[in-house]
Amino acid sequence: MKITIDILKITLAIFIGLGLATAENAQIPDQGNVKLTVKTDRENYIPGEMVDLRVNLSNGGDSKTAIGSPEALRASIRVYLAFEGGKYREYVGPQDATIMGVARAAIKADSGDAVTTNIKVLYHQLKPTEHLSELYANQIRDRELNDYFALSRAGHYLMKVVFQDSSTKQVIESEPVTLYVDEPTGFDAIIWDAIKDDPKAAAFLHTGKIAGGGPNYLSACSLERFSELYPDSTLGKRVASILDTNAAQTGQNEQFR
Repeated sequence: MKITIDILKITLAIFIGLGLATAENAQIPDQGNVKLTVKTDRENYIPGEMVDLRVNLSNGGDSKTAIGSPEALRASIRVYLAFEGGKYREYVGPQDATIMGVARAAIKADSGDAVTTNIKVLYHQLKPTEHLSELYANQIRDRELNDYFALSRAGHYLMKVVFQDSSTKQVIESEPVTLYVDEPTGFDAIIWDAIKDDPKAAAFLHTGKIAGGGPNYLSACSLERFSELYPDSTLGKRVASILDTNAAQTGQNEQFR
């Protein structure tokens, strides 16, 4: 009886070990002729800047094939960043309410045809973990970015995207692109030091929206002051551009004066 139990234990351990090894070394399925590429607006940034990401899903084969629709591409893209050769962690940006409920049927694409979408990468919706056990909190920290700004440190990042298309069951991963983040200097260093831990400032810089009266309002006020004090700084120019756009559309920035 003891020998039988020991054999069962050994067998179970082998299966568990194989399962863990399979999960650890799981590969992206063969992507066939469907190609996913990503391109950034430039290579060099400073912390707190927006990355404009252009994602392209194309049929690289010689015959017609099913690829995700533009709506599916926009809704199902996941963005990952790795800092200085470290682990890839997921970036979770503001939700785009306009894509919710949109049909995501695949389309038939001829050879060379492509669908594209643009994604803005700046504000990361950092999940609160104070109420979680240390185990679950560490799992989230290990899986997702740990700062409110996607580009939060000077150095180099690798950025890639993964597309999971529910209509074609494809899981497609792009080759990574490299982003170089320079240490902020001068007035940009002053602004960055003031906003780097402020989620409301990050949200405002990303969306340009002001939820009047609350902390978001205060962050926007502070950022406007920075743009007035340091108009030639990179971050100051970004704030001024947002406020000018808001003024042209709704006159929102008049509430700060």
